[in-house]
Amino acid sequence: MEKYGYLEAIPGDQIDNRVFGYVDLINSLKDVQVLLRVNQTGRLDDETMDAIRRPRCGVKDDVKQQHINSLDEAAVRVRRYALKWNKWNKKLLTYRLLNYPSNCDLTKDQVDDAIHRAFKRYGDISRLRFKAVKGDEYADIYMKFMTGMHGDGYPFDGPNGTVAHAYLPDGRYGDFDGDVHFDDSEDFTHEEYKGYNLYQVALHEIGHSLGLEHSWVEGAVMIPDYAGYNPEYTLGYDDIRAIQLLYGSGVKSSSDKQNSDAECNRAFDAAIMIDGELHIFKNRLYWRTARLSKLLSPIEGESIRKRFPKLPRYIDAGYQRPQDGKIVFFKGSQYWVYDNDTLDANYPRPVSELGLPDKIDAAMMLKYYNKTYFFKNDQVWRYDEFNETMDHGYPSDTEVVWEGIPPPVHAAFDFNDGYTYFVQFKKYFRYNNLHRNADPGFPRYFGQDFIGCE
Repeated sequence: MEKYGYLEAIPGDQIDNRVFGYVDLINSLKDVQVLLRVNQTGRLDDETMDAIRRPRCGVKDDVKQQHINSLDEAAVRVRRYALKWNKWNKKLLTYRLLNYPSNCDLTKDQVDDAIHRAFKRYGDISRLRFKAVKGDEYADIYMKFMTGMHGDGYPFDGPNGTVAHAYLPDGRYGDFDGDVHFDDSEDFTHEEYKGYNLYQVALHEIGHSLGLEHSWVEGAVMIPDYAGYNPEYTLGYDDIRAIQLLYGSGVKSSSDKQNSDAECNRAFDAAIMIDGELHIFKNRLYWRTARLSKLLSPIEGESIRKRFPKLPRYIDAGYQRPQDGKIVFFKGSQYWVYDNDTLDANYPRPVSELGLPDKIDAAMMLKYYNKTYFFKNDQVWRYDEFNETMDHGYPSDTEVVWEGIPPPVHAAFDFNDGYTYFVQFKKYFRYNNLHRNADPGFPRYFGQDFIGCE
């Protein structure tokens, strides 16, 4: 717990005099259990001990940054992305492999391939570009295989303990910023279930080199422990979102953008605020944006099924619940509930159990009041998330509740600029929450302003 950042480390000659606060110790152990994805018992049970013994990355778990104290579970669910906003201030990064492993059967070509593929994976989903350099050429990121004490104050511990470690690009480590060290006492492999797959280890450590912290999200590359060889191993949604928040998503050429404008400047199925970003859905695809015309997704969109497995196409509406951060989708007579990218058990369920009609047009969560509004035709329902009941006096006329907003409402969302937006076909209205009426100068084209279509 001291080694990986859960308890403050103290000199060895003072350990006998150390006084533990019982509550602090139990909460710290629960934090360990969250990062290692086991039940938060606060006890050193068998499941926890097995998880602690798993080989892992040597980078400390930033407990304060993760907000993973068990008393703040809602914050854990809402804040997903494992980053602290330390990043490189350029988009072209060079890297240099200083040596090759001596304790395994990997060829030099296999090592080069594993490192190249790991860097390429981050380049595929972001605006970053990477170039390998050799000889005496300067590199931003140096990579080396070493054992025991190796000059950085963080010695390796032999086989099957700390497999590798890396340094964030935050200026705290001087010449080590961004560097990656592999424990040369480990048995690194290429495409085998034994030992440690070098591509998987490198993909994780390069994440640190680019600014990512450890994640508690199952399936993320940035979980702290080595999960075993997986032929399908790749970046998870949590990893991709974190990198794209730091460096932007991959962008198409201007000619590709023009060919996609007709596709994105149209009527959409739903618009949902998820983790502070607007997700815009259409058929099999969705787009993400955090500011007007500042698209985070590729202009051609992202696959809904890759982000939300088992979710049907052409959804009607959705929103993110304030009490637990789960995402609720509606289609026809059913609704689905996702914890990040995992569908909750026993879903889908009937919409009628919420007191709503089938085929609703839109849903919108107002976090200030803990209320969710549902729209269909010219009617609006208001749901109390705290009491899990429909408010008295609803449904009501949309124009009575939202002055100046004409029905029907096909999508609605409370954006991060302080305004509430209502989408109708290809256009949208902006609602002034201070004056409690629709702003003049609307409607405008939704795809043009929010996605950046021509």
